[in-house]
Amino acid sequence: GAAVTDWVGRIDGVGEDALLRGMSQKEMRQWMKAHPGFRSFSVVRHPLRRAAEVFDRFILPTDRPNYADPRRILRQRYKVPIPAKAPGPDWDASAHKAALMAFLGVVVGNLAGQTSLRVDPAWASQTVILQGMSGFCPPHHILRDEDDPAILGEIARAAGVNDPPSYDAAPLGGRFPLDLLHDGKLERAAIEAYRKDYLSFGFDRLDKNG
Repeated sequence: GAAVTDWVGRIDGVGEDALLRGMSQKEMRQWMKAHPGFRSFSVVRHPLRRAAEVFDRFILPTDRPNYADPRRILRQRYKVPIPAKAPGPDWDASAHKAALMAFLGVVVGNLAGQTSLRVDPAWASQTVILQGMSGFCPPHHILRDEDDPAILGEIARAAGVNDPPSYDAAPLGGRFPLDLLHDGKLERAAIEAYRKDYLSFGFDRLDKNG
C-alpha cells in the first residue's frame, strides 16, 4: 500500500520516485543476486477493511478510468446498487452499506470463477496473491497492518539499515467510517468472500479485535 511505499522511500532518503518498480522476474533475480542479505516482506490487511477501502476508492467513484468497465458491469449485470454517476449528497450510510454488501456478494462468485468480471488484484484474495508470489520468491516476513509497526524497523535493521524511519499505517479513508457501517451481516459477507484470508492470516472479526 501507499503507507508501505512511503516508508521504504524514506529509508536513507531515497524517495518514492527512485524506488525500483515493475521489474521482470529476470531483472528481479539479477537484483537479488547483487544484493545478498536483502529482506522481503508483505503487509496484509483485514479483509473487511480492505474490501471497504477498495469499494470506496475504485468501485463507487467515477474518476477511475481503469475501473470504469468493472463498475459498469457491477451496476448493470450484477445489480450492485451504485449510481451511474458519482454519488450525490443523498448518498447516505445506509445506501453505502447496501452497495458494499452487494459488492461483497459479487466478490464471492468472482473469486470462485463464477462471474464474467475479471479478478482484479485490488480485491483478489491476499492468500492467492501471496501464493503466486511465493512461486517465484516467498516473502521472508508477512505482517498484518494491525501488527506493531516497530516490526518493520526490525526487518530494516536486519537488512543493514542503521536508522530506519518510523512507520505509520495509512488511516482508512472513505465516505463513512467502517465503525458506522459494521455489523454482523457485513462481517459475514466479508468472511464468505475472504474465508481463506481470515484463516490464513489469523484475522478475527472486527467486533472482537477493534
